[in-house]
Amino acid sequence: VKLKKTDEEIFIHQAVYLFLRLIENHDHNDLQQSRKDEVRFVSRLFDKFPDSWTGIGRDFIRLFQHLYPIESFTQYWGLIDNDVNSTKLVEILNTPTNPRILQICISKQEQQDLVTLCSDIMKQKDITLISNKIEGFVSKYLSRNKKA
Repeated sequence: VKLKKTDEEIFIHQAVYLFLRLIENHDHNDLQQSRKDEVRFVSRLFDKFPDSWTGIGRDFIRLFQHLYPIESFTQYWGLIDNDVNSTKLVEILNTPTNPRILQICISKQEQQDLVTLCSDIMKQKDITLISNKIEGFVSKYLSRNKKA
C-alpha cells in the first residue's frame, strides 16, 4: 500500500517510530515475548507500507541502526545500506524527521486499541485479515484526527 503524503503517512510513521522505541527499550529478559510481538508487528507494517520506514527521516536511521541486528529487521536494513543502494542511506540521513512524528502522544484508549491490534495480529496467519485489522485501526484514528 502506497501511503499518501498526508495525515495517514504521519500516523503510520508515528506508529512505526513508537514501536521501534518500545523494541529498543524492551531488551530485558522479562520483556522478550513482548519484544518479539512488537518486532513482528513492525515487520508487518514495513511489509504493508514499504515507504513507512524510509520516509521517517534521519531519526529513523539513528534508532534503527541499533535494532537492525534483530533477525527480522536485517532484511530491511539491507534495503537501505548496501553496495547497490548506498544512496538510500544518505538520502534518509539528509531528510529531517517531521516534528509531528516525534510528537507521539496517544491517549489511554489509543494505547489499549494499539495493544489489542498488536495482540490480534500476532494470532493471525491470514494476510488479508491482518491487513484489514491494520486498515480498520488506521481508519478509526485518522477519521477521529480529521474531526479534531
